[in-house]
Amino acid sequence: MYKSMREKGIPIVVILFSLLASVSAQESVTTLGADLEWVRRSENVVFRAGYRGAPDVVIRDAEYSIDVDTDLLIHFNSLPFRSQTPYYDVSTSGVEVSSDNARLGAGAAAFRGVGDQSGRGVFLAPQPGALFLPGTVWDSFSIEFWIYPATMADGESILSWIGVDSANGKRIQQQISAEIRDRRIRWRFTNMFETGTAERFSLSVTALSTLVPRRWSHHALRFDASIGLLEYLVDGRPEGIAYATSSGREAGTVYRVRIGESPGPYVTIGSEFVGFLDEVRITRRFADVSGIERTVGPHGSVISRPVDLGARSARFIGIDTVDDRPGATDILYYYRIGDTIANDDIVDAEWQVLGSGEALDPEPRGRFVQVRAELFADHRASPRLSTISVRYREPVPPVPPSQVTASASDGAVTLRWRPVLDESVSGYVVYYGDRPGRYVLATPIDVGRETEYTIDNLENGRLYFFAVAAYDEPGRAGRIPVSREISARPVRTPR
Repeated sequence: MYKSMREKGIPIVVILFSLLASVSAQESVTTLGADLEWVRRSENVVFRAGYRGAPDVVIRDAEYSIDVDTDLLIHFNSLPFRSQTPYYDVSTSGVEVSSDNARLGAGAAAFRGVGDQSGRGVFLAPQPGALFLPGTVWDSFSIEFWIYPATMADGESILSWIGVDSANGKRIQQQISAEIRDRRIRWRFTNMFETGTAERFSLSVTALSTLVPRRWSHHALRFDASIGLLEYLVDGRPEGIAYATSSGREAGTVYRVRIGESPGPYVTIGSEFVGFLDEVRITRRFADVSGIERTVGPHGSVISRPVDLGARSARFIGIDTVDDRPGATDILYYYRIGDTIANDDIVDAEWQVLGSGEALDPEPRGRFVQVRAELFADHRASPRLSTISVRYREPVPPVPPSQVTASASDGAVTLRWRPVLDESVSGYVVYYGDRPGRYVLATPIDVGRETEYTIDNLENGRLYFFAVAAYDEPGRAGRIPVSREISARPVRTPR
């Protein structure tokens, strides 16, 4: 018995096969993480550039969002920078975006303003409604930012506004500044608080703790207009207080900031600063900064696509991962393995606990394996997952058939071979093409358990090359050794 198949309109794609007599079961590895195609489901995670440029999985950042009290908010995720509110036009000079060292979101502002770099920085031009618009009197307010210093030289400016106000015909020089002094950030409000007289009130407040080079910290200055309290917090901890009151304490008349005319008219961020800044925010209230969280919630998860192990009898060894778990962060891994995939691309099996680098004993068997990673943050950081390497063993396939012969005829070639005496053999597949070792996409042709097969609709006079393989289960074509290659040339029989 034999079967015949006519090939019509078949697109050609080259496939290379090694003509092996036999193969042995050896460990194979499929690595997930080079792109986002490996992800099937995710919850509360985002992808950031990481290991060798590939996207790392991290828990979603707790980027700030605007509300009715937000005066300014800049994320620094990409150029050109812009405020999330309409109150400022933003321009830059000599400032770049760093995606590798962002504190929150996809980027941070990178400043390299060393030496005479007064023209560098981020510049804010106030628009109607802005707190820094000339003539504005402030009630309660908060100014916040994340900072990652590099050199911490005296005089490095984090934020600056310079202006002039008038009272009773007297011109008064004004300045708001946050700058580095003795490795600490010092805030100065020079002639910024109006007193109801021709005089202006000044305040300064300095952090107690020193900056740590190449480490992120959160800084917040906030003013409570109900009692005149100016408070400075670092990473949510109070580090300095002052009172803008007639008594210098929580009593007497409360003074408020009044913005005069500015020759800029710019607020400048990062002039002569070396390092990174992120999430600069100004708010029209005494903001609650007691609970500074790095992530949106403490947990996120990601589920991989099903990884095809090649055969139902394949054995899953385990996984190796490239990940980073700073501080008290952690990543837990799970797997499920089975022979079928549901319509939503999910392996039909139950989840099992799995450790990175752990060798499973016994090794579970199945055609498809899927991996789930559960990421857990602490209050300061998120873990990062770069790659997952799935390790498995494919079963030893049957040896290819022997004594393969080819008989040419008019537009056809008939192949015959000796059956493989192996109880695991379920059938045979035929490969052919018009170049040695290169076969058309229409192959392999599954011929079942037949040991004779005719391929017709071939071009007379063209030399074709053939090989046959045995399989133990359907779908393993391309993963199994093929027979010795033979060739034949179809010819028209003279009459």
